[in-house]
Amino acid sequence: MNYNKLGLKEIRFINSGHFPNERVIIDDFTLLLGSSGVGKTTVMSAICYFYTMDKSKTRPLEKELSFYDWHLKGIYAHLIYIYENSIGRNALILSKDEGKVKHTFVNIHNYEEDISTLYLDSDKRCLSLKEILANCAKKSLVYYKSETVATFRKMMCKKSYRMLPNKDKPELDFSFYDSEESANIFGKYLFNIYSNSSVRDKGIKDMLISLIGEKEYSLDILDFKSKLAEALKNVAHFELIKDRREQILKLDDTIISYKALCDEIENITFELETISYNKDRIKTVISDNHLNLLAQQKINSDKKDDISKEWKFKSTNYNTQISDLNIEIKTHEKRYSDFHQQYRIENLIVEQNRQNDYEKSLNELNIKVNAISSSIEELEAKEKIQKQKANALINEKKDNEKKELDSKKDNLTTEVLQVSKDKEIEIEEGILSFDKELEDKSFEYASLDKKISQDETALSYLPKQVLENNNTKKFKDEIERLSALKNTIESQVLVLKDEQKEIENQKESKLKEINTKIQNELNVYTKNKDEIKSKIEIVNTKLDIGKNNLFGFLNKNEVPNRRKILALASDEVLFKESNLKFSLESSNDTFYGLKIDGDIESLAVKYDLETLENNKASFQNQLNSLVAGHNLRFKNLQESLKVDSNKYQKLIQEKSRAIYELSPKIKDNEIKISNERKRLEDEIVRLKEELDKTILDKKEQLKKDKEQLTSLKEYLGNIKENKASFIAKVNKKYKEHELRLNSELDICKQSINGINKKYAQQIEDSDKEIHAIYNEIKKKENIDTDELESFQRTIKQLEKSIKNINDNRSLVLTYNNEVLPNYNKIPFLNEQHDEVVQQRDKHRNYFEKELAVLEEKLNEIGKTIDIWKEYEKSFKTFELEIFDVNANKTYEAYSDDEIKLLLNSKKNINILERFKTDVNKQNTKENEIKLETGKIIDGIPYDNMMKLKTKSDINSFEDNIEQYILIAKSYADFIKTKFDIEGTSLQLHRLIEAINDAVSKISHIKGTFNSIVKDVNKINRTIDNGIKNITVIDYIRLNFKDTGRDEIVTSIESIGDMLSANMLIGYENSQRSEQVKNELVRIAHDLQIVLDKTFKKSITVADISTLTFDVSENAQVTKGIATLDSVGSNGTSIMIKAIIYITLLRMVANKFTNSEDIKYHCIIDEIGQISADYFTELMKYAKHLEFVFINGTAANDDDIIEAYPRIYMGTRESSNHVELNLIDARNAMEDW
Repeated sequence: MNYNKLGLKEIRFINSGHFPNERVIIDDFTLLLGSSGVGKTTVMSAICYFYTMDKSKTRPLEKELSFYDWHLKGIYAHLIYIYENSIGRNALILSKDEGKVKHTFVNIHNYEEDISTLYLDSDKRCLSLKEILANCAKKSLVYYKSETVATFRKMMCKKSYRMLPNKDKPELDFSFYDSEESANIFGKYLFNIYSNSSVRDKGIKDMLISLIGEKEYSLDILDFKSKLAEALKNVAHFELIKDRREQILKLDDTIISYKALCDEIENITFELETISYNKDRIKTVISDNHLNLLAQQKINSDKKDDISKEWKFKSTNYNTQISDLNIEIKTHEKRYSDFHQQYRIENLIVEQNRQNDYEKSLNELNIKVNAISSSIEELEAKEKIQKQKANALINEKKDNEKKELDSKKDNLTTEVLQVSKDKEIEIEEGILSFDKELEDKSFEYASLDKKISQDETALSYLPKQVLENNNTKKFKDEIERLSALKNTIESQVLVLKDEQKEIENQKESKLKEINTKIQNELNVYTKNKDEIKSKIEIVNTKLDIGKNNLFGFLNKNEVPNRRKILALASDEVLFKESNLKFSLESSNDTFYGLKIDGDIESLAVKYDLETLENNKASFQNQLNSLVAGHNLRFKNLQESLKVDSNKYQKLIQEKSRAIYELSPKIKDNEIKISNERKRLEDEIVRLKEELDKTILDKKEQLKKDKEQLTSLKEYLGNIKENKASFIAKVNKKYKEHELRLNSELDICKQSINGINKKYAQQIEDSDKEIHAIYNEIKKKENIDTDELESFQRTIKQLEKSIKNINDNRSLVLTYNNEVLPNYNKIPFLNEQHDEVVQQRDKHRNYFEKELAVLEEKLNEIGKTIDIWKEYEKSFKTFELEIFDVNANKTYEAYSDDEIKLLLNSKKNINILERFKTDVNKQNTKENEIKLETGKIIDGIPYDNMMKLKTKSDINSFEDNIEQYILIAKSYADFIKTKFDIEGTSLQLHRLIEAINDAVSKISHIKGTFNSIVKDVNKINRTIDNGIKNITVIDYIRLNFKDTGRDEIVTSIESIGDMLSANMLIGYENSQRSEQVKNELVRIAHDLQIVLDKTFKKSITVADISTLTFDVSENAQVTKGIATLDSVGSNGTSIMIKAIIYITLLRMVANKFTNSEDIKYHCIIDEIGQISADYFTELMKYAKHLEFVFINGTAANDDDIIEAYPRIYMGTRESSNHVELNLIDARNAMEDW
C-alpha cells in the first residue's frame, strides 16, 4: 500500500450492501470492473459518503433504500473506513446500535494486528458494535463513539472538533477536514463529478463561486423586493405622518390641556371631598346661624314691640296733653266768652271801677240831705259826726280793705313759697324721664356712633382685606410657585435649545468635513478605478485569442518566428481584427525577410499569454486593492459618518427628549397658571361682587345708621330741648304765676301802703269835703225840697248801683282772678299746644324711623333666615352629589368664617357646577382625543415601519381614554423626538439600508466575480500546464465574463452611486436633502417596477456572468460554447470534462482541506467511452494534480484496464452475495 500521502486508504464492507466481508484498498488508481450489479456503485457511494458525510450525496441515482439502510442492515453490519490524518491511521466504523446509526472513531496507528481482529471473532463471525468497542478497550485502543450524525460531522472537521465542550471532546483529533464549510464544498463537488456527466456553464459556475472560499453572496430578489416595498411603505408612512404633523401636535396640546383639566378636576374633587369632610361642621354652622338669626329676630321683634309700646305710651301722653290743652283752651275761651256774653263782664268791671265815685257821690248826697234839714250847731255837730262817721267808714273800709290785703299778702306769700316748691318738684319729677331717656339714647347714640366709626374704618380697609383673603393668597402663592417653576423650566429649555443648537452646528460642521472627505475619496477612487478598468479591458482584448487577428493566430498555431513577430509588431498590427487570412508557410527564422539578432525574448515576453494574464491579474489586483481600499475607506467614512451622526444625533435626541419632556410641563404649568389666574380672577370678581354688595350693604347700613344717628341726635336734641323746654315751660308756667303772685304781693304791699295813705288822704279829703259841704250849707241856709227829692232819687240810684256792684263783685273777682288770666294764658297754651304737637311729631318721626329700622332689620333677618334655610336646603341637595372622603388623603378643617364665606359665595355650588362643567369639558375633550386619534391613525397600517400604534392596538372592549392618549402621545413623541430631529434619516433609513444592503451584495457578487476571474485564470494556467503532453487537445479555456446587461444590477448600482454621492442624505435637514430624498424615492419606485417585472428569485454571480468554453482539438477550434457535450467525439468530450472537473476539484482541495499532504479521490463512473490513449493522458493529468482515480466500467478495453495499478473484479455469487476480487491487470481480460 502507498501510505506516503494522508487520506482515505481502504474501505471494509462487513455485511454491507451485498458484500458479506469485503476489503477494498483505494490508496492508488483503482478500477472497479464488472457488469451492472456487482458492487461498483456500492463502493463508489461509500467513498462519496466519507467525503460528503451526507447520506443524500452518495449515489448518482435514487434507489429504494437509503444509504444507511443499504449498507447497515443489522447490528452485525458495518462500514469501516481506514484513513490517515495528522495523528496517524484511524478507523471510522459505521454501525447501527439500538436502531440508530453510530459513527465510531478508533485510533489504530500503533495497532500491529489486522483490524479484522476487532470486528471478527475467532470463528470469523462478525461482532456487534458493543463487542467491537469491548475489543478496542481490551486492546487499549483509543476510540470515540458519536451518537449523532451532527457530532460525527463535527469530529471530522478540526475547527468544529475544537469547539466541542471538553466533556464531549475525545483526547485525539480524528478530523479530516479543516472546517465543516470546506467539507461541504469539497464533498459537494466530488459528488457533482461523480453524479454529473455533462459539463455546463451553470455547474462549473457554481463550483467556481465556491472556490472563493467565502460565503456565496446573492441578492434575494423576493427578500429585496419585500424590503424595498417595506422601505417605500415606510417612506409613504412617514409622508402620512408628515402630512398629519400639525394635527398630531395640536392633538398633543389638546392632551396637555386635557391632563391639566384632569388635574383641575382632581383639585376640584379634592375641594369637594374637603367640603364633604367638613359637611357635619357646615351643617352645624348652618343650624347655629339659623338659631342665632331666630334669636336676633326675637330680640329685634321684642325691641320693636317695646318701642311700639313706648311710642304708644308717649303718643297717648302727647295726645292726652294736646287734648287737655285743647280742652283747657276751649274751656278758657268758652268761659271768657260766657263772661262777656252772659254777664257782660266788661260793664260789670266798668261799674265796679265806678264804685268809689258812686260811694263818693252817695256820701255827698247824704250829707247834703242831712244838712238841709239841720241848724248851724247841728250842722257843726253833724259835720263833726259826719266826719267821724266818714272817718269811721273810711277806717272801716281801710281796715276791711287792709285786712283783705293782709290776708291776701299772707296767702300770696304762702302761695309763692308753694309755687316755688311745686316748680322744683315738677322739674325734678319731669326731668327724671328725660334724663333716663337721655341716658338710654345717649348710650344708644354712642354705641351707634362707635359702630359707624368702626364700620367706616372697616369699610376703608374692606377692599384690601376682602381682595386679599386666604383664597386669593393661596391662588397667588400657587401662581407664583407655578410661574417660578415655569420660568425655571423655560430657562432649562432655553439652555437645552442653545446646547442643541451648538450640537447641531458641530454636527453640521463635522458632516461637512466628512462629506468633503467622501467626495474626495469618490473622485480619486472613480478616476483610479476607471484607469485600471481601462487597462484591464485592454489586456482582456489582447487575451481574447479567439479573435480574427494576428495575435490570435500566433497563439493558436506553432509559428516559427512567433517571438520575433511579437517582439517587433505593434499592438495595432497584432490585435486589430481584420478580414486578413493567416496561414503557415515554410520559412526560415526571419521577420519580413530580415535576420534579427538581439534580445528578442525580452521584447516578446510581454505578449505571452501568461504575461498578459499576469498583467491582467496585476491590474485586477490593483483594482481589487483599489476597490478594497476604497471600500474600507468608504466604509470607514460611512462608519465615521454614522458614528459621528449617531453621536450628535444621540446628543440632539437627548436634548430634544429633555426639551420634549419639559415642554409639556411648561404648557401644563401655563394651563395651571391660567386656571389658577382664572380661579383668582373668578374669586376676585366674586369677591368684588361680594365686596360691592358688602360695600353697598355697608354703605346702605352706614347710611341707615347715620340716618338713625342723625335721628338719635335729633331725638337727643329734642329730648334735651324738651327737657329744657319742659324746665323752661315749668319755669315759664311757674314764673308767670310767681311773677303774678310776687306782683300781686308787691301790689298788695303797695296797696296796703297805698290804702294807709289813701284812706288818710280820704279822711283828710272827707273832712275837707264835709267841712266844705257844711260851710256851703251854712251859707245857703235855704233848703229846696225838689233838690232834696232829686238828691234822694240819686241816692237810691247810687245805692242800687253799689248793691249791683257788690252783688257782682265775685263775678268780677272771678273774671279778674281766673277767667281773664286763664284767657290771657290761651296764647301760651296754644304755644304749649304747638310745642307738644311738634314734640309729638318729632317723637313720632323718631319712633317711626326706629320702628322702620327695626322692621327693616327684621325683614333682613327674615331674608337672612330664608337664605340660611336655602343654604340648609341647597346643602342637603349638594350633599347628595358630593363625593365621600378618601381615607388616604388629609383634609383641612374649615373655620366658621370660611364656612360662611363658602355658603355666602355659593362656592360649594360653584365648585360643583365647575366640576360638572369640567367633567363635561373632559368628556368633550376625551371624545375629541378619541376622534382626532382615530383620524391620525386612520390609514396607518398595523405593520408600519415606525412601529407606531394603530387601530388594531385599540381595545374596543376597554374604550378608555388612556389607550388613546398613549397612542396619541406615542405619535407626538415620535414627531418631537425623532421625526422633527431625524425625520429624513428615519424615513429613509430602511430604504437606504435596503439599497445599501443590495448594493453591498451586488458589490460582494462583483467581488466574487473578480475572485472567480482570478481563479479562472489560475484554472486556465493549470490546464495549459497540464495538457502540454496531451496531443489531441490544443487548449482548453474557460471564459468568465460580466454580462453587463442585468437591468436590476444596473438599477441597483445606479441608485447606489447616487447614495454614495449623497451620503449626507438622512443625516442633514435641508432643501437639497429633501430634493435628493424625493429623487431617491422616485428612483426606488422605478427599481421596484423593474423588480416586479422579473421572474428571478435571486441574483448571484451566475446571474451577472457568463461562462463559456473555448476548446481547440486537433486544430479544430470551438469558441464561446456553454457546454462541452458536443465537443469532438464522446470520448474527447468526457476527457475534457474530466480535465476541467479534476482541475476544479484540485483547487477546491487546495483551498478548503486540512492538509496539503492529503491525496484525494476523484470518482468517475463508466469511463469506457474514453480511448485508452486519451485515458492514459487523463490519468497522467490526475497524477499531476495529485488525485487518485476511482473508476467503474463494464468495458473491455485492454489498454484502459492495463493503465490501472489496482483492479477489482466484481462477481455475483448469488442475488445477495457479491464479491470483489483484486486481480492483476494482465489477467483482467481473461477473468473478464
